[in-house]
Amino acid sequence: MLTSVRAPDAYRSDNIVEMRKPVPGVETPTDEVLSRGGAYSVEERAVPGPAGQPDVSLLICLPKHAATPTPAIYHIHGGGMIVGDNRFGLVEMVDLAEPMDLAEPMAMAVVSPRGRCRLAGPRPPRPGHPGPAAAVTDA
Repeated sequence: MLTSVRAPDAYRSDNIVEMRKPVPGVETPTDEVLSRGGAYSVEERAVPGPAGQPDVSLLICLPKHAATPTPAIYHIHGGGMIVGDNRFGLVEMVDLAEPMDLAEPMAMAVVSPRGRCRLAGPRPPRPGHPGPAAAVTDA
């Protein structure tokens, strides 16, 4: 999908700042869209990051009538860790989280972190950085 809105050669390390801007033609879903007419509450919540690191912002779409604990889809957005944000692709995840039929008692929550892989940014990785596997931890 990304190559349909930007040429494949646009995704280069010297162009990351430009690529982190909103994707042309791809609308960012609002809280209203994600709430599905009030069926979901939509909240941004900061949770503690790893020791010595900043907090991690999570976008949480929680079914209004959810019991706790609630099953959830943990959505790490596409975009190669250089484009998009925690709302990128989230409409489709909420589609998956909704009950499949009216007999289903409840939908799942959807949690989407805001974060980028340190290796994708214009800054070099810090000394001792464990490499791409840390993307999950950093997110």
